Amino acid sequence: MAVNVEKSFVDNLFSIKDKVAIVTGATGALGGAIAVGYAYAGEFKPRKSYDVSCEVSIYVQKNFRGHGVGRLLYNELEKRLKAKGIFNMYACVAYPEIEDEYLTRNSVNFHEHLGFKTVGHFTNCAYKFERFYSMRWLEKFIAPHVIINSGDEK
Repeated sequence: MAVNVEKSFVDNLFSIKDKVAIVTGATGALGGAIAVGYAYAGEFKPRKSYDVSCEVSIYVQKNFRGHGVGRLLYNELEKRLKAKGIFNMYACVAYPEIEDEYLTRNSVNFHEHLGFKTVGHFTNCAYKFERFYSMRWLEKFIAPHVIINSGDEK
């Protein structure tokens, strides 16, 4: 598998999301390579003081899960975020109080396996498939929290 990266070179860190995708050598129905997963980072909150944090998201095709694809994606994304001065990664994950055919706890377990910690739980805050789901906020510190002297104290 190769890591294919789409980068944006813009002044504002999050005006376009940082993206990482994994592409296999296999070909799809139309003859092109198959993207088996992707991860990206976006703005955590719109105020400047939150620019040291970001929200991350990941998707891996079902038949490629459990083979290290997600870890590879997040490792590459984390490396790029550290280089941009990000200290904290946050993930908002749907969470079933009772697992069903639509949603399991696998995503929360995956994030915890990579070092994320649950910092918030919102009960029955989402509704789809004619049922309620909860949500978990997970957090991971990816760099030491050091004082940044930017001269921009607001």
